[in-house]
Amino acid sequence: EQSNMRFVMLLSGLALFILLLAVTNFINLFMAQGETRMLEVGIRKTNGAAIGDIVRQFFSEVSVIVFVAFLFGFILTVVFTPYFSELIGKQIDLVQFWNPVFILCATGLFIMTVICSAFYPAFYLSRFSPLDILSKRLRFSKRRLTVAVVVFQSVITIVLVSFIMIIDRQTDYLRNLPIGYNPENVVNIPLNNTIQNSYDAVKQELLSIPEINQVSGAQHLFGGGCSGQIISLLDNKEGNHSINEYRIMPGMCELMEVQLLEGSFFKENAPDSIYQMILNEAAVKMLGLSSPTVGKSVNYKGSITEVIGIAKDFYYANPVDKIQPIALSRTDWPYYVSIRFREGTDRLQALGKTSLAFRQFDPDFILNPIWNEDIYAKNFETFKTISKIITVASLLSIFIAMLGLVAIHLYTTIRRTKEIGIRRINGAGSEAIFALLTGDIVKWIAIAGITAAPIIYYMASNMLNEYSNRTSLSWTMFVIPVFIQCIVAILATSGVTLWALHQNPVNALKKE
Repeated sequence: EQSNMRFVMLLSGLALFILLLAVTNFINLFMAQGETRMLEVGIRKTNGAAIGDIVRQFFSEVSVIVFVAFLFGFILTVVFTPYFSELIGKQIDLVQFWNPVFILCATGLFIMTVICSAFYPAFYLSRFSPLDILSKRLRFSKRRLTVAVVVFQSVITIVLVSFIMIIDRQTDYLRNLPIGYNPENVVNIPLNNTIQNSYDAVKQELLSIPEINQVSGAQHLFGGGCSGQIISLLDNKEGNHSINEYRIMPGMCELMEVQLLEGSFFKENAPDSIYQMILNEAAVKMLGLSSPTVGKSVNYKGSITEVIGIAKDFYYANPVDKIQPIALSRTDWPYYVSIRFREGTDRLQALGKTSLAFRQFDPDFILNPIWNEDIYAKNFETFKTISKIITVASLLSIFIAMLGLVAIHLYTTIRRTKEIGIRRINGAGSEAIFALLTGDIVKWIAIAGITAAPIIYYMASNMLNEYSNRTSLSWTMFVIPVFIQCIVAILATSGVTLWALHQNPVNALKKE
């Protein structure tokens, strides 16, 4: 099944970010355990092991870990594929897992993950002299690496959370745009030949139902697809313009509450010999028609057609795009009957009465209602899907980042046990110790927030600039994600901090 390439790139980018989070976590934790394995490295090198031997050992260990992870990942992929298909709105066939291209890509991903995970730790831990290791003259600190990893992971999660807010803000902005017509309580019923031949009688029967306010017919649905036609001025037939078209019956503009700026809508008693049309503001601007426009004629579909009205621009396509020129032409052969129910009507009950009215003319008629509200809501499905995907990716990113942060915080706290004991004996309270241990985390996340701000601005501006109708960036999109990240990080590491505060400082001072 084909999809939008930008959507595929979005999924690929999110997957890459999550993989980078996991790999950086692995490297950081591998390095954090380095001190405990330095004696082992020193003894091996003293017994004749070369740097290559140490490197191969670390690579083999990492390969086993990544291989086990790939097995579990494959199982989880099979389990979660149906749910992921539902999330992105695309059907994914599990048979693709046996595609040679997929197997080749998965193998390449495995190799890349092993290399990225093991390269730096293996060469870093194997480069020290055995004399420095065994004489305990080695003083190597991983603080810079730890800070870099925490900041990097926080930048990714902050950017993702920001984009959730930006997409939701853009969606709300588009939803609140005045679309130029009223789709509420309007239902469209596809017709068969029997009902089409009895349209006038069907309309009168429907209007006799108390819950129904207005009835009309059309060959196109407002907010749905349209036809393409050619239009030009009479004195410039070579200057043809492409224009969209809705073919509607009299009363449809009133039913949809289209706003009239000039002239009139279609009348029931208009003579068939005169071709008439209604243009929107964008069409008038495109043609360069001077005011007053009503009463002028244009060349439309090869016939001279009179412009009887100008409608205010309305969003008949996706509201993210600029309103395009459209012509409303008259038809006497509807494909749909459009019905506006009265406010507060029980829709289920009203549809039941509507179905009975249709079956008076065709006992086998099956009602297949299409609500205009649903047609318009489909314009936001892409935004909803992307928001859901980024939300899931953000939760995964925060979870992975917090796993690494808790582990690093635990390791750092253990190394500072003696310092904590001395501070407590000298009168430091639990609040001061808690602030000391969490202060670095807040500082790192603040640095990440400052780093993420230009990234968010650049990416969000590029994304929003693609839309004709766009929201504006707010300071909350930069600050709130940082605040959320701080709160989550403090809550995630508070267990380790509280554990350190409950340790007996005397026991801490006894340790070397």
